[in-house]
Amino acid sequence: MESTPKDGDTCVIEVGTNNLFSDEKQDFIKKYKAILQELKKKRRRVVVMGILPRRLSREMERKRTSINDELWELCQTEGAEFLNADFDVWDKYLGRDGLHLNRYGADKIARKIFASVKCCCKALN
Repeated sequence: MESTPKDGDTCVIEVGTNNLFSDEKQDFIKKYKAILQELKKKRRRVVVMGILPRRLSREMERKRTSINDELWELCQTEGAEFLNADFDVWDKYLGRDGLHLNRYGADKIARKIFASVKCCCKALN
């Protein structure tokens, strides 16, 4: 049985890159905005993880970066926290498929999310 979120919970939003090829940038932003506004009604804190890198064409990488820039701005407007997931060297954090995180990448992202959630939980107490 799922429990209903209670006021004061932290929600972390992290999405993949499947729609990066088919959706326009404004489609991404529109969807995020709707999600953020809905969660804002129910939760005190929302953390949005930037779209993670993967081995993409230069064009798709520019699109991903551009979407993340707009997500940062949206988070500022909507009162959410944006976690930038860009690191200097991503290849060592991706699996052989160039898409999914390997165990080192998963650990790095988990630690980043945990630090953010832990930080905001301390601020609420």
